Amino acid sequence: MSHPSDDETRGPEFWVVSMPDIERHLDSVPGWDVVELCRSPGGRPVYACTRGPKKQSERTANFSSAYHSGQPEAFWGEHVEQQCFMYVAGVHGAEMEGPMAAVNLLHVIENGRDLRGEPWPALRKAAGEMRLVVVPVLNPDGRARVEPVSLVGGTGDDLRYWNQGRWKDGADIGYPDCKRHQPLPLDEVEFPGGYPNDDGYNLMHDCTPGDIRTAEVQALLELALDETSDCMFNSHSYELSPGVIGYSTVLEGYAQRQRELSSSVEESLAARALRPRAYHEASGYNLVVALHLACGALAVTFEGPHGLRENPYTHEQILDCHLGAIEGALNFGAERGFRPGTG
Repeated sequence: MSHPSDDETRGPEFWVVSMPDIERHLDSVPGWDVVELCRSPGGRPVYACTRGPKKQSERTANFSSAYHSGQPEAFWGEHVEQQCFMYVAGVHGAEMEGPMAAVNLLHVIENGRDLRGEPWPALRKAAGEMRLVVVPVLNPDGRARVEPVSLVGGTGDDLRYWNQGRWKDGADIGYPDCKRHQPLPLDEVEFPGGYPNDDGYNLMHDCTPGDIRTAEVQALLELALDETSDCMFNSHSYELSPGVIGYSTVLEGYAQRQRELSSSVEESLAARALRPRAYHEASGYNLVVALHLACGALAVTFEGPHGLRENPYTHEQILDCHLGAIEGALNFGAERGFRPGTG
């Protein structure tokens, strides 16, 4: 296995990805309220950062009942124009780019500039009167376990090792075989990678009704319900160019909404010459779909690049990918409304 050079893995000053550094920034952005949602199996706090007035609504039903009554406002509330945009990062520990973007996003909303000093006026304007909820690192166990602070200049072997780990016999666990085990049998691995928490659970798939095992996922679902989230933007990273993944297993009207939001994200990325990938629709059931079904949020996954040798992006371009994608999503919500029937 090759490794990026020290210069490549150190990252520039805006590349804030270690748990201690992230926590220091959470303490330094005064316009945000920071709460601890829960503790991971490793005893690490999972934080949520909120900004803006909380949505006020009176519910007479849960979302499932309200949706099937034909009156979803029984869950969402009557005449509630304010929207809630929720950004969730760090589900997998080796995907450090989302947490880095989350920290920069906090600063952009607070003072208009990211940690490089670059202004993002359109992003800040689009956020407007929205309620913003940012979960910088859902899986702090996995984030703390991964040694490199960046995979820029790395290889696919580096990605497989740090993300999915290695068995004791020396074989990479790899993707998608890592999903054959939930939880990962930790006594059989040399290194578990950044995917699971310290109990071996991949949070992306701890979402089976009646069988949720992790405090992190339970807390996130409760947060989405409490906030009546309108958009759930789930940040991940991979080896390809940046793009949005939607899901075929969504309620009526949402599939088209996913594609439209993706078009806005693609336009934002293309304007910055960041080589966006076309919209991809996946099937199946995961945490994003669970969050959609829990509260009726328009829920998508955004995959940004790691900047591997096979598909190079610089640290600066990776930050632009994530903030540009958020800008595109917020523009869509501000102009059209996130949920079907809102614009």
